[in-house]
Amino acid sequence: MEESQYGDIIEVTDLRVVGRNSRECTKQLNRLMHYGVHLISRKESVDLEVKDYKALLPVFYRMYQMDEENRKNEQKKGIERAKKEGVYAGRKRKEVDEELLTDLIGKFQNGKLELEEVLEITGLSRSTFYRRMKAFRERKFE
Repeated sequence: MEESQYGDIIEVTDLRVVGRNSRECTKQLNRLMHYGVHLISRKESVDLEVKDYKALLPVFYRMYQMDEENRKNEQKKGIERAKKEGVYAGRKRKEVDEELLTDLIGKFQNGKLELEEVLEITGLSRSTFYRRMKAFRERKFE
């Protein structure tokens, strides 16, 4: 399929060859349509010419959306079940010594340390560091 050119006819035994899920199928069909490839699938009795792709792409896209919704719902149910059983505690917070972080935040705010240096020392990401700095300020003013 990667080497196909305009006007080629590709015959497959099963549409699963096109993609493992509806997302991959949609991407691949869109690519094949763009290249003007005629696709024939024996198992599903599908014969797609370029003009037919346009009619089917919304169907495949909606199938992809449904797959994603189902996957997210199942994931949500699994997390809820694990929480009830006491197995799921969420993502572990990255631990940094509180005194060290307080010192580094002070030095950063006074301009004695650059952000990149603080991030390297703590091992935190930029957004996590700013979140911790915000929490530090809020605690300081309480």
